[in-house]
Amino acid sequence: MKRWKTGSGERPKGGLLIWAAAVWIAGCNPAPPADPPLATVDGAAITISDFDQTYATALLRTGRNDTREERYRHLNHLIDAYLLADAARDRGLDADSAYQAYIERERRRALGVRFYEKAFLESQPPPTEAEVREAFRRWKEQRIVRHLFFQDGAEAQASHERLEAGRDFLEEAQAVYGLASFDSLAGFLGPIRYFEMDDAFADAAFALTPGSYSAPVRSRYGWHIIRVEDVISNPLLTESAFAARREGLAGRLRLRQERIAGDQFIRDYMLAREVTVEPDALRALGDVLAALERSTEVRLRWEQVHEVVYEEQGPATLTPETRLLTYEQGGTTHAYTVADYLRWVEVLPFQEARHRTAASVGRALRNDVLAAAAEAEGLADDPEVQRLVARASRTRLAHLLRTQLRQEPPPAEADTLLREAFDYLGWRARQQVVASYWVATFASAEAANAFRDEVTADPSLAASARVQHVADDSLLGPSPWRSAVLRAPLGVPTVAGVADEAWVVVSVAERQTSPRTFEAAAGRLQAEVGPYLNEVLLLRQRRAEAAIAVDTTQFEAHFAAAAP
Repeated sequence: MKRWKTGSGERPKGGLLIWAAAVWIAGCNPAPPADPPLATVDGAAITISDFDQTYATALLRTGRNDTREERYRHLNHLIDAYLLADAARDRGLDADSAYQAYIERERRRALGVRFYEKAFLESQPPPTEAEVREAFRRWKEQRIVRHLFFQDGAEAQASHERLEAGRDFLEEAQAVYGLASFDSLAGFLGPIRYFEMDDAFADAAFALTPGSYSAPVRSRYGWHIIRVEDVISNPLLTESAFAARREGLAGRLRLRQERIAGDQFIRDYMLAREVTVEPDALRALGDVLAALERSTEVRLRWEQVHEVVYEEQGPATLTPETRLLTYEQGGTTHAYTVADYLRWVEVLPFQEARHRTAASVGRALRNDVLAAAAEAEGLADDPEVQRLVARASRTRLAHLLRTQLRQEPPPAEADTLLREAFDYLGWRARQQVVASYWVATFASAEAANAFRDEVTADPSLAASARVQHVADDSLLGPSPWRSAVLRAPLGVPTVAGVADEAWVVVSVAERQTSPRTFEAAAGRLQAEVGPYLNEVLLLRQRRAEAAIAVDTTQFEAHFAAAAP
């Protein structure tokens, strides 16, 4: 099978299809009791849950639609990952210390996820019929809301006490937001919908009557006191509409209920750990992280922190063994060090690490605490943990090998492969356009229109310094004005908008089309396809040698059952 990475894909209309696919997949059980294989690669199974969870991520990342062709494309991508992972092991890439550290982190992450599922998620009942009907009613409404926002729960509680003592909500909003002059829109959010807001915020807002306000509500962003100004109701709550929406609403409601209760479960569990922070150490770590710039790979590593600590302005007392906090678990007091935190730092939110270091450390601590709880419960050999770690291993090894292959010299068969790609990608069927033209770039449409009028009246202005003349441009490579040159009428100065909010005046003297040749496209083809040639060759070899079986009946039946 010949497959070339093109980077193309249809964009969903308004994000609707990708949203629907993501919602459907998110509602699946993480590890269904019946998880039959969709395909096997040398005896290793690609199961329904393996496919569903990775497919949702792929759709969100690429913006492609959920189509039958896209499903098979993704299945082939998973098969490739299995083959590349095996090849990476053959090259010894799994012995790399960085890879081993990655797998240990993923093992602890999987343990934490499994503990959360066993201790909380699996005990949660599905929504009742009454709850689903109430969600349907809320889904049909809009609430006009205003809120007071706080980063600190104590400040939110103090504000609520002032409101309870009789202070006007709008007057309190002026103080909370520090406004120098009265603003009637202080804290005003306008209309909101039930499933489009933070879970806790929406539940609180849709439980209020018009004119009333909530107690402090903790969302993912901070603390809120919510006031409902008005309700926009849809009176058409028909049984047929409810029946048509019931299954989807029940799935979304269950996810919301699990997230809200799950957040509370985690907060209560961590509160019981009796965490005591070391403020000086946290402050020193925060200074170090704040000094780091976001790298190309968006990764923080201990080596970067070490450099700032010892070679720049960081405190000399901050070392991997520096204690950031202590906590209780299993009847023992444990120290949480800089090294413990940095085990997670590559996968933690970058801005939180730099600007809210204590919260970032708390996030890392939670991961380690839940992993330790899972090990204490004997979940280290749990099949779901093993499955998650195996998936992480395959993904990482395939990525490492792809990176290595793209850094190696091109294969001897490069020219033959590029010619295959030229035909496979349909480049031979495209027309080659050669044009001679001049172009002038402007920062605004007004300036471009003015110059067009001037040069139309006085063609000698086309010889001015601001005009760029281009002869016999093949128009194969990307350029900001390529589309304008292709579409402009011959000999007529034309205004067109181009990338980065720029504008051009273009005048095409001559334009000829002819069938595109491989020789004319070779440079661009090499740039776009060349880095993947070693990977293509390796996968061809591995696919020829591997025992690959795809259960197309199971694959088609799975998606037919999941279709709305």
